[in-house]
Amino acid sequence: MVSLDEDVGNISHPAFAVNKHQPKSKEKNQKATVDPTALLIDTLPPISIPQEDVPQGVVQILSRSACNVGKLQGDLVLKYASDLNNPFFLTSVKVEARILELLGKHPHIVESHGLHDEGLLLRYYPNGTLHNYIALHPFLNIDQRIKWCRQLADTVVFVHSKWVIHCDITLSNILLDEELNIVLVDFQGLLCSSSGDIMLDGLSRAPAKSSMPRNDFHYSDARTDIFALGSAMYHIIVGNEVFPELDNFDDQVEITEKFRNGMFPMGNYIGSNIVEKCWRGEYWCAAMVSSDIAEIQAISKRVAKGPTNGGRFSPAIAEAQAVETAVKEALMHAAEVSSVVSKVPVSKASNDDQTVNADL
Repeated sequence: MVSLDEDVGNISHPAFAVNKHQPKSKEKNQKATVDPTALLIDTLPPISIPQEDVPQGVVQILSRSACNVGKLQGDLVLKYASDLNNPFFLTSVKVEARILELLGKHPHIVESHGLHDEGLLLRYYPNGTLHNYIALHPFLNIDQRIKWCRQLADTVVFVHSKWVIHCDITLSNILLDEELNIVLVDFQGLLCSSSGDIMLDGLSRAPAKSSMPRNDFHYSDARTDIFALGSAMYHIIVGNEVFPELDNFDDQVEITEKFRNGMFPMGNYIGSNIVEKCWRGEYWCAAMVSSDIAEIQAISKRVAKGPTNGGRFSPAIAEAQAVETAVKEALMHAAEVSSVVSKVPVSKASNDDQTVNADL
């Protein structure tokens, strides 16, 4: 198997390796033997091993999917269709370029440098995905985790205000900048008009663990994004995906039924009430999520400051202390789970599924 970290210009296949230590030929007077399988092999057509079509200038493949991402020289990456003969893949790249152009510059949205002959030029973020960062740093403090949740919620508020539905909010689509602030990427979702008509569709949709149960899987709006926001918050705070024992694809039906029937994980982690309200569809705009997260941050600050009334009992202090205890328990739970796991603006709804959305 070829390593993704190899320079693509130097890719070679072990099948073509030459054995420089082949045994010497036997004596000339020794009777030659014929391998019957050799005759069969000689009659077969030559085997052609396809080479991956990598755009010029790409020195390393960072991720592979319907659209690949390749590292260029300097601080840029190129996002390009993995199959140039598939019109849907090509369209999704162009849709993302257009959506990013409409969104403009934002501190928590991937920086676009426009379309190139081969694909979409984007800024390179060397700290990688939030998914990988959390896996490598299981003992992050709760303040940092809540900060990421707030940044993500505020970013979704902004995206929805531009009549854009992301459609695939997961930690794999969140990068970290140099100061460990979140950067949302992969804008191959929907661009809607103010009346809810779909103007552009990049055909991206969330996997089962981030997908609100609905009759029409392709229907998306602000509430389906907020549902995915809840799953992302769970992952950030707890340290692993929801239902870690289940696979997004192999167990898609079981995951969907759990969500549909309200069979959520135990709510013994800080912010569980916010996450579950996202899953239940009780938020009609992302700003409500951000407001509730802000309350958690305010309580956390009160905990850090300690008593301010001369040491006398206060319900507010008691509440803060209770939250502090919950935070510690949540971190312990995250560490335990990690060890086990490792050994819309409103788009026009279908007739089967009407989802009210006032976010955009």
